[in-house]
Amino acid sequence: MIKPLHKYLFLMLFAAVIFSTAPIDVAAQSPDDTKTQDDAPWTLKMFFAREDANFEFLSQETQILAELEQKNTKARRDLLAWLRHDHAIVLANYYKTLKGEDYLEQALNYSQSATEIAPQTVQFWKTFGLINLTAKMGMISDIQAEGSFRRVLELDSKDTEARLMLVGILLKNKEYKEAAEHYAILFKQNPEVIIASDLHKMNLTFISADVAGWGIEIYDAYLKKYPGNGKVLIAKSILLKADGYDAQALRLLGEALSSNNSTQQIKTTARNLLAHWKG
Repeated sequence: MIKPLHKYLFLMLFAAVIFSTAPIDVAAQSPDDTKTQDDAPWTLKMFFAREDANFEFLSQETQILAELEQKNTKARRDLLAWLRHDHAIVLANYYKTLKGEDYLEQALNYSQSATEIAPQTVQFWKTFGLINLTAKMGMISDIQAEGSFRRVLELDSKDTEARLMLVGILLKNKEYKEAAEHYAILFKQNPEVIIASDLHKMNLTFISADVAGWGIEIYDAYLKKYPGNGKVLIAKSILLKADGYDAQALRLLGEALSSNNSTQQIKTTARNLLAHWKG
């Protein structure tokens, strides 16, 4: 019985997509700049590891396909889907490291195959969307990624990662109104995630969509349950300022400064905003 490493592999890909800020300089990672890439020991190790992984995958795939010919069961179809899904992640990581277009094409094909075999599996659609984001092939990749994350949300409306990924695509396409709608859902379902890292972007989205008042209502509802949250007080004050309610905005900054829940960083931000708005 094959034991897929799909959870571990998916987390690797997800971390690579989220935290990678620049393309990897393969040559710079070679242990000896005077050697060619093919001569470098790290490259040879990767080559053998890649060949072993590919051989293992093909062996397992052949075995499952043979078993499916004898008896086509859901369990065997799911096993094939997970195998292809996991191999797609391996290939996507090879693409990110070695920049071989063949790896990307195969990764997309195997990932898409997994979604076709088991279309109700959330993880397959999320991975297919992430690989498309990694591909950066223009409109086609964006369309595929957007469709994948929408499918994830059809299957699981509380999937925070997929909704954030979709918001990113919508903002890139300047579809601010729909992005604001998804932010409203995210803030209701999982406010801690947005408060921790995305409040500024959420504010900009509501302002760009010309629905700052809606954002104010969302923050009001949160502050009724959790009064004194400095970050949310500042976020609300910015939307009030954008909507022309200067006096209320200043009052909220004062609340953020006096709140026991406000960190020193939050208080510094509030002071800077007060100085800027009063100046």
